[in-house]
Amino acid sequence: RPWVVLSAGVPLERFEAAVEAACRGGASGFLAGRAIWSDAIALDGLEARLETVSAPRLARLGQLVDALARPWWKATGGPT
Repeated sequence: RPWVVLSAGVPLERFEAAVEAACRGGASGFLAGRAIWSDAIALDGLEARLETVSAPRLARLGQLVDALARPWWKATGGPT
């Protein structure tokens, strides 16, 4: 069965390490909220912070998943 790692609101540095370890251990990805966008809320310039902080965080996590995660279809016995 496919599985993902959850951010549980931890700081990005810890979550990035967790994503890497989980993907190396067979995870198919991640599910995150606060680990990506928490620094952008309650600040002036929300849109700019989302673009300059949150979007690059999401991109970096996506790169980790692309490089290390087990595709969900392989976890379900689908085509390789």
